[in-house]
Amino acid sequence: MKLRGERDYYEFDLRKTKQPQKYGAGVALQLKKTDVKRQKYTVNLLADDKTIEKKDKNTNEPVQFYQQGYRIPSEVVVNQISKDRIVGYISVPKQKASNPVSSLKNGPMTSANGS
Repeated sequence: MKLRGERDYYEFDLRKTKQPQKYGAGVALQLKKTDVKRQKYTVNLLADDKTIEKKDKNTNEPVQFYQQGYRIPSEVVVNQISKDRIVGYISVPKQKASNPVSSLKNGPMTSANGS
């Protein structure tokens, strides 16, 4: 059974704080700034012990990032922006890359070698 394309969703209601808030799948978010008039926000994204600042992102704009062990990117999507608060969800792929090299060798594209 392949889980390709299936995802786990973690909703969040994030307020501006000094400490990042942890959500499922090893992702933490810290809200830095909101602009209600222009519907933009800036957030720090923590995953795999790395912090990435995502600046001036729009409402409903998927912010993609890769996590260790996954072949397809995770996403953060913000649906609502208000003063010092954002609401949205984090989408993480269900299937971790078990062994990317062996799955490429044994995949359906083995006929490309001319046999």
